[in-house]
Amino acid sequence: MSLQQWLKSGSIKVKAPATPGLPDPSQCSTQPDVLVTQAAKDGIDTMKSATSLPTTPTRKRKRGDYNYYDDETRAKIARYSVENGVARAARKFSSDLSKKVSETSVRGGDIEVLSRSPRGNPVLLGNLDNEVQQWILNFRKNGGVINSRIVMAAA
Repeated sequence: MSLQQWLKSGSIKVKAPATPGLPDPSQCSTQPDVLVTQAAKDGIDTMKSATSLPTTPTRKRKRGDYNYYDDETRAKIARYSVENGVARAARKFSSDLSKKVSETSVRGGDIEVLSRSPRGNPVLLGNLDNEVQQWILNFRKNGGVINSRIVMAAA
C-alpha cells in the first residue's frame, strides 16, 4: 500500500478573500503558492471573526432583582428562625414563597413584631424614677442647669 491513495487529489477549492488587501489565491501561479495563500487567508479570517467586536454596544450587566417581603412575612420568617434556626427557616420560606430566601436575609431582618426582653440594669428608684425624670425636664425648661448633684438632690 502506498501513501498516495490516502492523499487527496484534484483541484483545490479557492475562495476569494473576504478581507480587503489580502492576495487572491486564484491568481497564484503554482500549486504550493495557492495552498499557502489560501491557508493564510483562512487563518486571518478566523482570527478576525474571533476578535471582531459585536455590532451592538456592550451594556453593563444589570444586577438581579431584590426580593421584597412585607413586614408580616418578615415577622413570620424571623419568628420561625428564632424557634427553628436560620438554615431551616431559609429552606422553608424559599419553598413557601417560591423564591430564594437567603440565610443572610433571614439573619439580618429586624423584627418589630416580636417583643424584646428588657436590657440593662433595673432602675434604683423603682416607681419614683418617672417622677424624677419629669422634675428634671421641668427644671431644664425653666432654665436650670442639670448636673449629678442636682439629680441626687432631687431623688
